[in-house]
Amino acid sequence: MAEIQPRRLAELTKTRELVTRRLTSETERLLSDAAAASERERKGEKPKESSEHLRRKAAEPDIRLHKRLALLDQQQ
Repeated sequence: MAEIQPRRLAELTKTRELVTRRLTSETERLLSDAAAASERERKGEKPKESSEHLRRKAAEPDIRLHKRLALLDQQQ
């Protein structure tokens, strides 16, 4: 058991880093898309997705991140 615990902790740490990086990147991308859509709306153009919709979607990866990190904390 003592041999497995450090290895498992390393796996969980790596997973935590990857999940954080991926979901943070997704949030940032959606917020960037929202800013671009807002600019298009300001110019009178119709973007594919509204800036408001993209901002709401940007909250989803953040919620998933917190849930996933909580789950990883439980596994330690």
